[in-house]
Amino acid sequence: MPKLTDEEWTYGRSLTFSERVHITLVFLRLPFALLINCVKAAFFRPDGIGFQRAVVHSTIRYLNHHISIPEMQALSLLSVPTYIRWAKKMKMKVTVEDLVEDTKIMWIGPKRNDKVVLWVHGGAYIAPLVEPALNLYMYLQAELAMGGCDVGIAVLGYTIIPDAGFPTQIHQLTVAVQHLLATGLHPSNLHIIGDSAGGNIILSFLSHLLHPLPSLRNISPSYIKSSLPSSSSTSISSIPLVAPIRGIYLLSPWVTMRSTSNSYNSDAPNDLISKRNLDVFADIVLSHIGKCLGRPTTEHENAMHYLDPLNCPEGWWDGLGTVVDRVLVSAGSEELLSDDIVKFADEILAKADSSASATRKAEVTLVVQDGGVHGDPLMDFVMGPKKGGEMHNVGSLTPVIVRWLKEGMKLRNDTADS
Repeated sequence: MPKLTDEEWTYGRSLTFSERVHITLVFLRLPFALLINCVKAAFFRPDGIGFQRAVVHSTIRYLNHHISIPEMQALSLLSVPTYIRWAKKMKMKVTVEDLVEDTKIMWIGPKRNDKVVLWVHGGAYIAPLVEPALNLYMYLQAELAMGGCDVGIAVLGYTIIPDAGFPTQIHQLTVAVQHLLATGLHPSNLHIIGDSAGGNIILSFLSHLLHPLPSLRNISPSYIKSSLPSSSSTSISSIPLVAPIRGIYLLSPWVTMRSTSNSYNSDAPNDLISKRNLDVFADIVLSHIGKCLGRPTTEHENAMHYLDPLNCPEGWWDGLGTVVDRVLVSAGSEELLSDDIVKFADEILAKADSSASATRKAEVTLVVQDGGVHGDPLMDFVMGPKKGGEMHNVGSLTPVIVRWLKEGMKLRNDTADS
């Protein structure tokens, strides 16, 4: 890995004087906010949530509410440097694949092409990868290994706003999947996971498989077994899916840019993000449609079908079973988007391919975590590992994820075995 310049480590933007003053005031007020949060956590936290977790949740909500997006980006490392710093801290080999279209794949442990989990991180299209997410990925990998499932964890590094908007991220996920398939990975040995905006990107990717955007490369569904390219390089031509992708897990997916649900309008006071936060994030995403790494795109008219999966036309998701076998969707009972996620899973995804003519139907599973917040499993790892490398106690959803992945990895696939 070549040495990165200061600009390559950060967003290359300095805080203005007024922003420095504002951030200083935010952090000066933080002890008072913490005191209030401790009182609330002691007496008013939801059932099943520990005191420490409740304080962490409300503190993150406070920071999300008071720090602007430009301020957050100026204070943050980019995704690849975050991964490099974390890997060195964990005494793990740094492995970054630099693909076309500014696409990166960061590996937790060695690269593999037998069983792979590809993770698409969240962050409302405006935030980079964060260390708690990497701690979660490492934990899942270790738990799977203990259950006899050795798996490679690949983390997608994609371009965020303001550098690029829709449909760049769909293109980059397609590049990454195409690259993994080109190394010899069978689709039935691939799981793709995304939290929050990462879930939105995955749903956009599935929409692209079912309804290809002409300006982007695609991976064409096909059930005719063919040999995959032996080269690990990614070519512009499509690589067919010789079988459906084994599994997709959507963790607190961002399923709509314009919610009117009860959970959204309640402002979900125990969640990490507020209605105001998500309204601002959605406005930014929508205002950057078509900003595609300097390449103009005219595919604006139907952009909402890809960015707003909850409100797609009827029949949009028919064919889902031809591109993925199993879908797990999870939401927290305390999160802002809970009602929208439940509706999307139960009333839209689960009913895809219900016609008599459908040849395959994806297995859709919905889990609502009691007391859970947005992206709840990541909160298990905010504190990092304990002394000696042991992780803190995990919530009720994390073991469900491990079990679901194990089940998918142990399913026999005659096409893959032949």
